Amino acid sequence: MPIPMRSLITLGAITLLLTACYRTPNDSVQYEDLDLVQTHYNASRLSGTSSYPNTYKTFVVADSFQFATNVEGVSIEDVNQPQYRIPLRQNIIDHLLDYGYLPVSNPTDTPDVYISLTVSYINTTSLTFYPIFWGGAGGWGYPYYGWGGGYYYPSYNWVPSVTSYDQGTMIIDWMDIKNAVAIPDNDTSFYNIDVEWEMVINGLVRNSSDADRLSRLQAAISQGFEQSPYLKN
Repeated sequence: MPIPMRSLITLGAITLLLTACYRTPNDSVQYEDLDLVQTHYNASRLSGTSSYPNTYKTFVVADSFQFATNVEGVSIEDVNQPQYRIPLRQNIIDHLLDYGYLPVSNPTDTPDVYISLTVSYINTTSLTFYPIFWGGAGGWGYPYYGWGGGYYYPSYNWVPSVTSYDQGTMIIDWMDIKNAVAIPDNDTSFYNIDVEWEMVINGLVRNSSDADRLSRLQAAISQGFEQSPYLKN
């Protein structure tokens, strides 16, 4: 089961937190046990209290994922394959419907909320050197004091150890279109749009099957909404 985390912060910018996970040799740990789900929200917009009521009603969910990676051979087309994109997007829509929000009835209408979708796929590789040495009595071992009152200084060799893992991150952002502020710039208008709620899902992806990754993401999305009851309208 993914690990839940809740944070109460005002989001002025999107922060991507990458978390390294590891296991010990005797642990029986599945990939999904290392998945991490974080949710952040702006209490002044989404607390659902009488002082800060939730006034959002309509939404649109992005049709596709934005993508960033440092891994060769993985493209934006890969993460937007229909077998991933369609069920994941529908899962988000279903939760928004369950929470009382309505999709815009006309594609040209402006929603209160735009849900953006971003995926990153990052490889992290580290190189560490560990000392080993040839002991005075023969064989490999740890340093020790010699006999006869003298000190024995072993000869060290350094053996490299390479650690590499692939980590996927999905970011789901609640973008406040309703309260967007126009910023005129000559003849073009730009808008300052705040992110009022964010879900960040982290997990290891190497050697996991397509079905396993989809199942884990679906469970993580559901958990992210479950740990955000203040979104209920």
